[in-house]
Amino acid sequence: MRIGSSVDITFRNFRVDVLVHFSIGDDRMPKRVYHAYGYVKKAAALMNLAAGRLEARRANAIVQAADEAIAGLLDTEFPLYVWQTGSGTQSNMNVNEVLSNRATQILGGSIGSKDPVHPNDHVNMGQSPNDTFPTAMHITGVMAIDENLIPKPAEPEPNRGVASRSGEAH
Repeated sequence: MRIGSSVDITFRNFRVDVLVHFSIGDDRMPKRVYHAYGYVKKAAALMNLAAGRLEARRANAIVQAADEAIAGLLDTEFPLYVWQTGSGTQSNMNVNEVLSNRATQILGGSIGSKDPVHPNDHVNMGQSPNDTFPTAMHITGVMAIDENLIPKPAEPEPNRGVASRSGEAH
């Protein structure tokens, strides 16, 4: 079975099963959660690279794919419902598969091949959704507060630098 996608990324049956078995209402997981998950997976790839557990070419491709997720460029790849298990396993696996396929594509591989970037072996690399999902939710909360509650500083007035005030009374 194939689920529609704007960038033509194919997924294994895991996401299809989730869409079928957790098809309760039409409440989708907010895209901001997946943007936050991009930060989680990017940080993990960079740390696994620094620790020598992940080769540079794979890490760099995962980071690039994660940056695309953070920027919202992969939003159509995250169709899951909010109704999931409490640990967020479905969202974690969806992110792993999306980033794996995109990173594989970046490295010239075939979508769905899991080579050269495997969703579990390279993107997830031992992470538990019991850790990643709450972390993504915390990041999502910070993003929501930053975007909606904290006032943004006013833009400086043009031409109001020191030089433009030189003629003002002191």
